[in-house]
Amino acid sequence: MNERPSDLQVKGVTASYGRSRVLHDVSFDVNEGELLAVLGPSGCGKTTLLRVIAGLHRAEAGLVSLGSRVVADGNGRHIAPERRHVGLVPQEGALFPHLSVAGNIAYGLGNSRMRRMDLKARASRREQVTALLDLVGLPGTGKARPAQLSGGQQQRVALARALAPSPALVLLDEPFSALDAGLRASLRADVRTLLYERKMTSILVTHDQDEALGMADRVAVLLDGRIAQIGTPEDVYHNPVSLEVGRFVGDSVVLDADPSAAPSGWVRTPIGFIPVLGTPSGRGKVLIRPEQVVFSSAAEPTGLTVTNVRFTGPSTLVTAATEDRKIWVRAHCAGDRQFTHGEEVSVDVTSSVPFFAD
Repeated sequence: MNERPSDLQVKGVTASYGRSRVLHDVSFDVNEGELLAVLGPSGCGKTTLLRVIAGLHRAEAGLVSLGSRVVADGNGRHIAPERRHVGLVPQEGALFPHLSVAGNIAYGLGNSRMRRMDLKARASRREQVTALLDLVGLPGTGKARPAQLSGGQQQRVALARALAPSPALVLLDEPFSALDAGLRASLRADVRTLLYERKMTSILVTHDQDEALGMADRVAVLLDGRIAQIGTPEDVYHNPVSLEVGRFVGDSVVLDADPSAAPSGWVRTPIGFIPVLGTPSGRGKVLIRPEQVVFSSAAEPTGLTVTNVRFTGPSTLVTAATEDRKIWVRAHCAGDRQFTHGEEVSVDVTSSVPFFAD
């Protein structure tokens, strides 16, 4: 069997629904065997982008190619979805309720009817289905109906169906969003391991920051139909290109900052002097993550008192604010570190934070 291309290029893609423009000049590459997460809020164009790549929605402009094969461009070229060698895992599985689990997976292997196949072909097809069920951790469930499976099991079947034809690219459209928190975490880990071991080129669409940062090799932040930033999870989280990206990617506090009244590499803020990345000039704002903040009991008045304490198990999320609530900051404290409502605290920012000029 010929080896199929497995890297993706999206260049200048624009797409609309009627007169409503959804995607604006979107460009990115996905390397062979890489998992790219497209992270963005509801309505930003994430699912439309997947539909354009899969061939389910026509782009008005731009180019989509798998390896050296152009599957869509702005000049009318549009390869049909079934000829793109792309596997799609939709949000809620979308399994055929009238087919067994094995039947759903076999559907992904093609439309040949079993009665038209010889004994050898039938045996090969059954072996492939059995292997895929083993791969996704559902051995022995081939005869069950989708309604007899849990939500997590149904998503595993949907993944097996998408992998059945050995696609060049796997598209995952928020596949874990309907699952409870515990199952969601375990299934994420299993799917990531499976895709990594099979060296599958993949795109995960999600609005969940933890999911994107925890699963992806790179993250593309999509805001208002445009790629705002693309990079490794660490880079996007620690070095956002804008306040908008920084606020969306993770929990943060934004404070006014003035470098003119501080030593080089520092800025003055309402909570004191804070180290910053780069060399700031002019007034601006800093973005601080809770894990960069350390609270301690105040030895002298600071004007910051504890307003909220939320125990999460491994850590406690503590919020402190001024009396008028105009200035506030959050910190992740050790799980056994206790603060009480109304307690006055001092604040220390332990590492350099990004600065954004006004």
